[in-house]
Formats: sequence, structure tokens, C-alpha cells
Amino acid sequence: MKKPLLKTILVLCILILSGCTTQEIPESSYPNKAESKIIYIGDEAIITNGTELVLLGRTKDDFAELQKISLAQDTFGLAQMMEVGKIFEVKSGTKVKLLDSETSLFDYNSDKRQVRILEGLQMGKSGWVNYDFVKKP
Repeated sequence: MKKPLLKTILVLCILILSGCTTQEIPESSYPNKAESKIIYIGDEAIITNGTELVLLGRTKDDFAELQKISLAQDTFGLAQMMEVGKIFEVKSGTKVKLLDSETSLFDYNSDKRQVRILEGLQMGKSGWVNYDFVKKP
């Protein structure tokens, strides 16, 4: 009965002592932010979707409505949203600053990013766009 207890104590001591030693991780093993494909909040990027123009929703709700209307291919609905200012368009390749990012484990279609437009006619405006449309320049 004493042997198993002694073994347990010995194993615990080894585990505790091994956790007390530290090993310095060389700085070169950390990912270089400039070389990374990840876009962080505050980073500059471009928005592109493979077409000439990219549509953005002014708010999260506007973006959700834009997705539904786009899926339904409702051109009249898009025109109405643009007319009342719920969506706006920019040229593909426009420079932006990433302000926010939301992803969902359950609904890929709800992944979105908020960006500030840094150039062009819509400069200064912010809007929500599909997560995959924001890319490193």
C-alpha cells in the first residue's frame, strides 16, 4: 500500500519540477506580422470580391439584409437599399482599415468585417462586408 503512494508522490514531484523550469523561446520563432496573411484590427487592407464593385452595408443589420437580397438576386431590393443609404459601393481594390471582425462557428455566411474606407468617393465611411472580401494588399 505504501509503494503505490510513494510512486504517485514521486510522479507528482517530477511533474511539478518539470513545470518549474522555463525555456526561452527565440524571437525568430514568433510569426512576423508583416509576413502573415492574417489581417488584424487596425491593419490596412483592400476589399475585393472578384468584380468591379463591392457593396457594403452601413450597419450589421444592413449587411444581413444585403446578403439576403443578394442571395435572392433582387436587383430592385438592392436599388431600394442604396436609395435609402443602407448600402454603398466602392471600387474593388479600395484601401480600407479593419475596424471589427465577427465570425461564427455555426453560420459561415454570417462572417463579416467592419472597415473604414481610406480612399475614393466614399473615403471616411465605414461599413460591413463579407469576411473574405478583406485581403492583404
